[in-house]
Amino acid sequence: MTLALNAILFTASLVLGITGFGNAMIAMPLLLFFLTPDSAVPVIRLVSLGLHIFTLAVYRFPVDWVLLRRLILPMIAGNLLGAYLLKSANPQFLLTGMVVVIFTFAVLNLFDLQQITRRLQAPPWLAGLFSGILGGSIAMTGPPVVLFMSQAHGEDKNIFRGTLLVFFMLEVAAGLISYLALGVMTPEILKISLQVFPASLLGLWLGMKVFARFSSATFRRVVLAALIGLSVLVLVTH
Repeated sequence: MTLALNAILFTASLVLGITGFGNAMIAMPLLLFFLTPDSAVPVIRLVSLGLHIFTLAVYRFPVDWVLLRRLILPMIAGNLLGAYLLKSANPQFLLTGMVVVIFTFAVLNLFDLQQITRRLQAPPWLAGLFSGILGGSIAMTGPPVVLFMSQAHGEDKNIFRGTLLVFFMLEVAAGLISYLALGVMTPEILKISLQVFPASLLGLWLGMKVFARFSSATFRRVVLAALIGLSVLVLVTH
């Protein structure tokens, strides 16, 4: 089982290194063959926190702090609700509904239907809230805030990446605190996370090498295409 978990987290972290998100959407459907949801989610969160800290320490991306401040408080509120859902409810309906919305918005943006997407663009607080709910409940923080950021900073891949990194790091930290308070964290989860972290770090490093080769315009298209592909993957596997 350890070999399989390492392979899953390596692949998921490779995607994270390339796009800046998506590791949970890759890893979760596969981890559920080996772990229960209330174990798989904290494992992904612990590994993700380590990867985000490493990336911020090594790669000095610029950050839009003004926009970030508008996302944080709603994210924390959503995270608390998401952690409660993980412990006490089945978040399947929430996941399916959010994936359908994300898929629709990503398609509209990918094909530059700007007149429509301007009317539908969500405010920062809503993106932060839904990211917090999804992160706390199913470890899939990225899609709502990634979609929002692709509209706000799709023209600059470095600001896009830096702002997302800080947001994700804070969101994961808030989620782990919620898990501790609710008794979700266990020594076995910590053990598994430590076992898969080296392979995850290698995947991230290789993904970052690929990321450096993209122009900002190409990067935006890759991000939106990845959102569409990952949305389809989640719908098919769930």
